Amino acid sequence: MNVANLYVSKGLVANANTKNPQCIRVTVTTEDIRTNVANLYWQNVDADGNAADVFAEANLVFGDATEWLSTWAPMTHLVQGRIDALDAQARAGKATRLSHNMAYTLFGKNLVDYHHKYRGMQAVTMNELEAYADVELTTEKGGVWTVPPYFIDSGKHSPRAY
Repeated sequence: MNVANLYVSKGLVANANTKNPQCIRVTVTTEDIRTNVANLYWQNVDADGNAADVFAEANLVFGDATEWLSTWAPMTHLVQGRIDALDAQARAGKATRLSHNMAYTLFGKNLVDYHHKYRGMQAVTMNELEAYADVELTTEKGGVWTVPPYFIDSGKHSPRAY
């Protein structure tokens, strides 16, 4: 599955009172499943179950992972080259490298405080608008998942070199 055309019209703001649950609804629709495309919609839901306006939407495209990997393979050397360049810049003091604790301290103070299973970034290296993270996925078990959500978070929330 490929999440495409993500559009966030307004941010999801966490409730200040963490004793009250904060619910969101994610709806998936498709007019014709044979197109291999579904539409995703995110909404806040109040205590009475009423959904607010959509605050984010995207397309979910079903495809062949082997085919996608074969199209990405020719780009691997370009991405690795940028990672190597950022590493060299960090060693020369021209790029910033954040430790695991510093990265999540910054996230926790400014955005969200992640549970330890979701804290896969071991280090983040960045310079201007370019960054990458060293990610280590937890081996801790929990739940019955095809892909644990904490794997997805560690991969998707990490900065990547472009």
